[in-house]
Amino acid sequence: MRALYLLLIFSIFINCNSSINKKEEIKISQTEVSSDSLKNVTFYNTLKNVIKFYNEKNETELNKLIHPKKGIYYLFRIGAPNVWVNKKNVCLSEDCKEDDSFGLQYWHKNMLRKQVIEKDYSVKYENYPKFCFGDNQEASKEGIFIDTLTTNRLLSKTITESIELFGKEKTKREVKIANLLENESRRIVLSNNTESFYGGHFIFHLTYIEGGWYLTLIDLITTDCSV
Repeated sequence: MRALYLLLIFSIFINCNSSINKKEEIKISQTEVSSDSLKNVTFYNTLKNVIKFYNEKNETELNKLIHPKKGIYYLFRIGAPNVWVNKKNVCLSEDCKEDDSFGLQYWHKNMLRKQVIEKDYSVKYENYPKFCFGDNQEASKEGIFIDTLTTNRLLSKTITESIELFGKEKTKREVKIANLLENESRRIVLSNNTESFYGGHFIFHLTYIEGGWYLTLIDLITTDCSV
């Protein structure tokens, strides 16, 4: 009888211990989900603010979303070649002055200063639209699109091609930085088939750096239908 009693006590102890471990496991799981949810919440807030400040031409607030060390990349065309430039901030006013001779072209500057996306879209996780359809250079579909199944490599590809094209010494460091940014970036494609002079398409990248989301790239190549 005494042996049966000890066996019963031991069984209760084991069950209690098991219950405690299960609670601890659930707690850890909930923490991981909460952390991931917070990352997504801050992503959506940053995405919303980029579009808001861009439409308002509020460069002061928009520049707060740019990482002080990484800066922001612009991808654009000069004639047929794709080129890139890295800046510390954005300038959306007429007072902007280029700090070098190899910067954004007049057309691109004007577009950034004057373009406004008037429609409000919800975010869709699906394939990106295709551009340059018809006489009005329309997109195949409208909305805000994010494709999380692919990693866009346009930045590293453009850096590699432009360095080779313009005869500069190819440095592994520049391409490596681009690849690292691309691995942590989400590409946001806002397409709006408006008839306004500067169009309604706006493509940018948000990158997760040191616990926050930053605006790291504006793509002016994909919607350029000149070639």
